[in-house]
Amino acid sequence: MGTKNASGKKTIYPHVVMRSTAKWALELAETVKEGSFYQSLVCCLAMAFTLEAYFNFVGAQIFRKWDRDYERKPPRVKLKAIAKKVRYNLDYKSAEYDAFTRVFALRKALVHGKVQVLSGSWNSAQKGKTAVMALQTAWETLGTPQAARQIYDRCVKLVNALHAAAALPGRAFGSSMHGISHVRSSTQNETAT
Repeated sequence: MGTKNASGKKTIYPHVVMRSTAKWALELAETVKEGSFYQSLVCCLAMAFTLEAYFNFVGAQIFRKWDRDYERKPPRVKLKAIAKKVRYNLDYKSAEYDAFTRVFALRKALVHGKVQVLSGSWNSAQKGKTAVMALQTAWETLGTPQAARQIYDRCVKLVNALHAAAALPGRAFGSSMHGISHVRSSTQNETAT
């Protein structure tokens, strides 16, 4: 049995991979109570990465010099530029824009994390009001399956709307195998696609 030469090529769509990651984390958060706080945060963080990757994907499709002009810009600048270019009415008061701002605030809070000390007072007679619930950062409020579901749905809606406005072929998350497609490898005796 001799050695065979092989070669291959595949295309990876990070926005699809990260959306699949978010979906997996959300499904786990919604079905397994233990750890749902962490899975909910993973979902929301993955949606921030999904948006950033999608902005880079669509930006490269619609701008000639996306890499040079926008690649290193903040997500808000990228979103505004894309929306303007494809004539998408970006509603800054919409649920989708709110989700966009919340996931990037979460990302910033955790990636550039600093110790925070919270203090306050609350009515302990109020049903369900505990110190844990009363003393939360804005990003901690995303640590529930309900909040993660909202973020997920709204971010997906934003991407789909941008994709439609850009009139790109196919669906925004339509790549096979969770974002990895066009896999080709070959040896002297066989070819796989």
